[in-house]
Amino acid sequence: MSETIKKRSELIFLYDVKDINPNGDPADENKPRMDEETRINIVTDVRLKRTIRDYLHNFKGKEIFVRKISDESGNIQDAKARGKDFQNNPETIIKECIDVRLFGGTIPIATGKSKDSSIIYTGPVQFKMG
Repeated sequence: MSETIKKRSELIFLYDVKDINPNGDPADENKPRMDEETRINIVTDVRLKRTIRDYLHNFKGKEIFVRKISDESGNIQDAKARGKDFQNNPETIIKECIDVRLFGGTIPIATGKSKDSSIIYTGPVQFKMG
């Protein structure tokens, strides 16, 4: 998969909200993230991806790799446990999980090279602030 991208496109994504906090900072009492110079709220790429993931899962019934799933004890699964849901098979994860296909991800599974290795996949949809 080392082919050069032959077709590439870029688009501008505008996100407009009013009287809400679309991207609170949990490290700062959930206060809105703001650009210090312009005093305009900032919505991070992580927030945009979460919004898209939630929409695809809740309204389109798509399988999402990065989501909250509790185990039998009520603990939230980490990425290693989530990988086990797909038999630690990266091809299965990429095939079944639309968020990994779109945004990419780090899949923490044993690849045979090392006991604690990961596979990094870069998806075609990337967000950049600016």
